[in-house]
Amino acid sequence: MQFRQLNLASAWADMPPCDLVMLRTVLIYFEVPTKKEILERLRRVMRPDGYLFLGTAETTLNLDDQLERVPFEKTAYYKRKV
Repeated sequence: MQFRQLNLASAWADMPPCDLVMLRTVLIYFEVPTKKEILERLRRVMRPDGYLFLGTAETTLNLDDQLERVPFEKTAYYKRKV
């Protein structure tokens, strides 16, 4: 497991493939174009079977159609579409 501090709105240094990304209550602070860029970058570094967790007030709807929402118990996660 690795923890990294990262400026999501800037260019990302070499990121290893990620199994799990948690951005709970982070995207709500960015404008739509920046949200789209961040989600695209995330998709590129996520493993095909990786998981993305967002806050309950956040979604990828109308931002990235290559990520799909998967309901899970009382929450949901996102994964790359196959």
